[in-house]
Amino acid sequence: MRRNRIIIGLIFMLMSITFASASPESCRESLGVDTKYFKNDFYNTEVYLLIDKSTYFSQKDKKTVLEKITPFIKQNTKINVYSFTEYGKNSKNENFGSFYIYSDLTSSEEDDISRSKVNKLKHCLKEAKAFAYEGIKNGLEKGTRKKEDNVLKSEILRNLKIYSKNNIRYSKAKRKVVILMSDMLENSKHISFYKNGIVKLLDINKELAFVKKQNLLSAFNDSEVYVYGLGSIEVNSSKEDSRDSDILDNLADFWDEYFVSSGAKPRGLRSYNMDYSLEY
Repeated sequence: MRRNRIIIGLIFMLMSITFASASPESCRESLGVDTKYFKNDFYNTEVYLLIDKSTYFSQKDKKTVLEKITPFIKQNTKINVYSFTEYGKNSKNENFGSFYIYSDLTSSEEDDISRSKVNKLKHCLKEAKAFAYEGIKNGLEKGTRKKEDNVLKSEILRNLKIYSKNNIRYSKAKRKVVILMSDMLENSKHISFYKNGIVKLLDINKELAFVKKQNLLSAFNDSEVYVYGLGSIEVNSSKEDSRDSDILDNLADFWDEYFVSSGAKPRGLRSYNMDYSLEY
């Protein structure tokens, strides 16, 4: 009987350690440390990774995006990972989690609690950062399109509207960053950037007027918006591996106008391979 109690106790202890490693909120709660820093008002930065499942991304692409996001895994930051796709019987949008990296211990907190508790909490907060990294990596692996997937539609405008108006609009973070993985080639019942199967030069004023008429503008709440993959070639296409420069510039101009009209600050739209620097 005593042996069974010991085993059960060890199981609960391991469960507690695992749970504490999952988020800094559980770290502070389990150690009885002040929780006032949990409030959304304390976020310095909130990051949104939005993955378009109609676009194929290679392992190299995913590695590049992960490297861009990793420096954001720091205190007072929240990172959200979503994927979106066409609306159909066998397809759905996915939420891969929100990862909170709350404030490190302040000097006054370190003075008020025991040294052993300080060490435990620092270790737990460090583990929470590792947990966030793995969560983002998992989202990039599971949220991106596979080569063999047959995705007919690309509903970018509607999904950006949904995510921005349901989530980004309400963020209280001082700085909001959206990293959008997509070829940005809309092909839905509302609007198509193709003509006879070929990407067309857009009449930007006409297309934007139609977008506004269809109520498809978003609410980006003064977010910085970075795009990875704009204009990329369809994975199963037999065409060349590059797009005409006029097509790319025209596409970037449309989205630049769209994001500004939706309350965003577009960044790096013309760096199609995300070869720009982010401020962290």
